[in-house]
Amino acid sequence: MQEHVTAKRKAHIAAGLFGLVFVMLFATLHSPGLTWDEPAYLTTADLFYFPWLQRIGTDATQTNILLKYWSPDGSAKQISGLAHPPLGQLWIGITRWLTGPLLGDLVAGRLATAIVFAGLVSIVFLYIADRHDEVSGIVSALCLALSPRLFGHAHLAALDLHVTALWFASAVCFEEGFKRPKLQPVAGLLLGASLLTKATVLPLPFLLVGWAILFHREQAFRPCLFLLLALPVFFLWPLMWVDTWQHLKAYAGSVQKRPQISVFYFNRSIDCANVPFHYPLVMLLLTNPLLVIAGFGYGIRNKLRAWKDDPGRMLLFGNLLAVFVIVSLPGIPRYDGVRLFLPLYPFLAALAGPGLVALWCAAETRWNLSKKTAHLLIGILAIIQLAWLASIHPYYLSDYNLFSGCLPGAQRLGLETTYWCDALDQEVINFVNERAPRGTAVGIFPYPELVSIAHRDLGSFREDLQLVDYQKRPADWLILVHRRGMFDDRAEKLSQNKGALFERGKFGVTLCQVFELTR
Repeated sequence: MQEHVTAKRKAHIAAGLFGLVFVMLFATLHSPGLTWDEPAYLTTADLFYFPWLQRIGTDATQTNILLKYWSPDGSAKQISGLAHPPLGQLWIGITRWLTGPLLGDLVAGRLATAIVFAGLVSIVFLYIADRHDEVSGIVSALCLALSPRLFGHAHLAALDLHVTALWFASAVCFEEGFKRPKLQPVAGLLLGASLLTKATVLPLPFLLVGWAILFHREQAFRPCLFLLLALPVFFLWPLMWVDTWQHLKAYAGSVQKRPQISVFYFNRSIDCANVPFHYPLVMLLLTNPLLVIAGFGYGIRNKLRAWKDDPGRMLLFGNLLAVFVIVSLPGIPRYDGVRLFLPLYPFLAALAGPGLVALWCAAETRWNLSKKTAHLLIGILAIIQLAWLASIHPYYLSDYNLFSGCLPGAQRLGLETTYWCDALDQEVINFVNERAPRGTAVGIFPYPELVSIAHRDLGSFREDLQLVDYQKRPADWLILVHRRGMFDDRAEKLSQNKGALFERGKFGVTLCQVFELTR
């Protein structure tokens, strides 16, 4: 009876966390500007996947039709979204289709990621609450939900948080399967869904199998066998029905196929393939809330000797460490802040929560503090972090912690203050729409042409305004986003100009400017 009551209470807390996080996200989904990759992910399902589904029963399985709608090398050559597996983009397409007429295409597409992130927060709570206690579960969930960089990515119609959620869910479901065998097939299905979302999850099955053999020996066979259920899920991808071996090789190699992107790192513009190995470590230390770092550090120090007797903890730490090591390897492209190693963050939060609770218990014993004081402190710290989220809004992806001196300190250190063009938000668009003369040629730099096309399709700018490629055609007005790693000499000089018509920034740091070039 007591177990039933406890399980019911945990379910209510998980539902409450889901609702709270979802409401916070839903209220702000419109705020960040359209980011670099969103146009492809917003349109791929509508342009290719849904039309192909309508052909089922006629010619959907013909080779030329499969390549036309599913291959990045077919007639859809310019649609970068087709280079990735379809599951995340299908989910984005579904929420866009269901809610687009009510919410607008951009917010409707972003709704998919908001739901995924709120679900991930609930899963982190349930897993840690089962392993430790409800307080540790809540603290871990808050460590994840209130991290500004994670909260920012949860606003975007992109695949990074989708694969992050599925990676964590697959790992913890696999671990729980040793205690609850009914979960073993679910772990295999979740692994398949992960592989069907993004190729960056490829190390996961090897990590799971290696951990199972190391800690469970002969008992590992059955759970590992169920991981093979990932294969039929993965092969739901119609692209794999044609030239299977070639497409599998392209899928495995896509992790290394990255565009040549320059990164601004300690006052230098560096090609992403040559960014120093310590970039992930620096970004982790300078962008995570200090409490998360403290909880993680104390948890490791406090429990290190006992970890060999705690397979679950080693699974969390092993996944975190594996992602970190992979993105630190020579030749691996590194750019876009923490985006390319987001999958380690749920594991970090899951370890930080119990660490923070243990740290508090140590302080409680030393200074003879009460349990009520502990709960009050958790509430106060959560409110402080909420206030910080409100203060950095809507530039969550530009957040830096106190180690770096926050955003102004990061600018002084020579780190990128904005990278994914979220600084070109509705405030900038409204200024241009209200002030630009009729027929003005407006350039956006640095921005891919696909984003300009998406702005036209979304109706962001007035119809009479011409969105032009600033590097190929003269522009009357220029929207300059301060991604300094991509600046040329002209953009760098212009960014120092005091004659901007309009500026957007945070804490005294300029993130986006509007210039009239014909003055």
